[in-house]
Amino acid sequence: MFMKRKLSQLLMSVVLITAFMFCNIFPQSSKPKEIIWSSNMNIREIAEIHLGNPNLWTMILSYNNLSSMSALKDGRKLLIPQKEITEVLSNFSETKKIISEAINNGAKIFAQSEIEKSLSLSKQASEERRNNKWDSANSLIKESSEYARAAYKKTLELRDKNADAILSKQKGTVQKRKPNLQSWNNTSLFEKLFEQDLTRTLSSSFAEITFSDLNQIRLNENSQAVILKSRINLLNNKTESQVKLEKGDAYAKLFNTPKKEFNLNIQGVKTKINSDLFWVDKQESQTKVANYKGEISLEAQGSTVVLKENQGSMIPKGKAPTEPKNLLNPPTLISPENLSKTTSANISFNWSNVPEASQYWVEIAIDSRFSSIYRIIKDIKSNEATIDKIPQGTYYWRVTSVDYLGFPGKFGNYFSFTVEVDTTPPFLSVNLIDDLTFSRNNLFDISVQTEKGAKLSINSNEVNVDDNGKYVSTLNLIDGENIVEFVSIDLSGNKSNIKKSIFAELNPKIELQDKDKNALSDEIIIQQNQRVFNGYTRPGALIKIKSDKTKLETSTYSNKDGYFNISLPRMVEGDNLHLVIISRAGHTLSKKIIIKD
Repeated sequence: MFMKRKLSQLLMSVVLITAFMFCNIFPQSSKPKEIIWSSNMNIREIAEIHLGNPNLWTMILSYNNLSSMSALKDGRKLLIPQKEITEVLSNFSETKKIISEAINNGAKIFAQSEIEKSLSLSKQASEERRNNKWDSANSLIKESSEYARAAYKKTLELRDKNADAILSKQKGTVQKRKPNLQSWNNTSLFEKLFEQDLTRTLSSSFAEITFSDLNQIRLNENSQAVILKSRINLLNNKTESQVKLEKGDAYAKLFNTPKKEFNLNIQGVKTKINSDLFWVDKQESQTKVANYKGEISLEAQGSTVVLKENQGSMIPKGKAPTEPKNLLNPPTLISPENLSKTTSANISFNWSNVPEASQYWVEIAIDSRFSSIYRIIKDIKSNEATIDKIPQGTYYWRVTSVDYLGFPGKFGNYFSFTVEVDTTPPFLSVNLIDDLTFSRNNLFDISVQTEKGAKLSINSNEVNVDDNGKYVSTLNLIDGENIVEFVSIDLSGNKSNIKKSIFAELNPKIELQDKDKNALSDEIIIQQNQRVFNGYTRPGALIKIKSDKTKLETSTYSNKDGYFNISLPRMVEGDNLHLVIISRAGHTLSKKIIIKD
């Protein structure tokens, strides 16, 4: 244990030194990178080149006080804060390594509060990072790192001093019961287990029990075990653990050394375990043992068998153990491929067929040692399985073949895959800056830019974008208002939409009507005491009235329905007025206003 602790301390030193060297070998300029924006640039590509992640494009806008892409004009200088970002990313990477090292040495057992605080701060830091609050993220991740170091130190100090077992992992419903009580109570993670305590799992559940010397047993669903002994001899620093599997099946993962002794209690069977990994299945009529590493001796009814690696034996109740039988080889994994990435939360698993297998078991974990199991699937009759709604993260999966007697073989090599459930709406930009644009022609050129791989539709009709996510085309407008909605949906199903209005004035002749919508002639007669003039014309048009003699002018705009109400300029005796209407597309209309006594 002393040597292992020293080795762990050495590994931690290497991690810290490596992180320090990384920060010093690759220094970043304290000044932000400057670029000049042009419309043919892709801001996601800029984020990927300078910040290493295309999804950080929103951070570039935020850093430059830009609320949206529409505020980004050609010739605008953009600042890319490389040093701030790389420093934070380096701190995240370093802290992740320290947390992993602490957990791998038992921090979740012996330094629960410290490591949970570290994980909580790390989660908060990640949230701040997603919200582009980089200073806050950096402060939180540094604090997380300090708690992780404290957890690591405490774990090394306490690991050899605690003789209790711990419920180190659980999924689903796990219960425990004191030997003198009849009722079962639901357990909580990291709950202590003492000698004679009974532990059981219900359907779709599993529990991992870790002893102070880090020996572990994992109860699969519908299983029950009792801790018979868990002690430390302080004179020789030797540990002794003994567990009885009362029903169901379990895996045992041991760290066998001369200072550690682990015994599996099977009624009527004497066992001698010199194995690091084995499986046991206890039923009413028989017990099965499969050994994967080292040796296990089974003695019953005067007969002894020795299980070598990848061998199994069955012990019928009251009978001698069967001769060792070789276990099946694992299948070859096919998909998801190793180190693959997917944006889908629904994963289909596929592997090669093993002719002698009657079923397969699949294990999915969140660590490569398979100590933190996400899901176990048994009784799979074919060479494929599907799991839906897998959360974002990196996972490891492996498969074992089970023969017709129910013996699982050794799990084969694992593959890892990453689920990147993108929650960021796709980048979408249209060359129409204003929400309402006017055109004199029925043909209108548009240019749309979205992110690579996204699907683009215009007014519910899907269009084909190029490899860079760009689409250029010409719209055929009808006279009047044309509502155009652009929708982009990325590979993760995130959606962005932009709605624009293009008002086409295809008829150059502008009409003018009075307030009762009667057409007005070229000469408009109004009373001398009249102070306002109102009527209807094209929506959004500019209406100006100017005095011939005083040269005074008033103006207004018609609303979306074309209605306007304009004050008349001050006039003198014998004065006349001229009315001019200019549509948003540039069409004009002039009329003379005659003042009548």
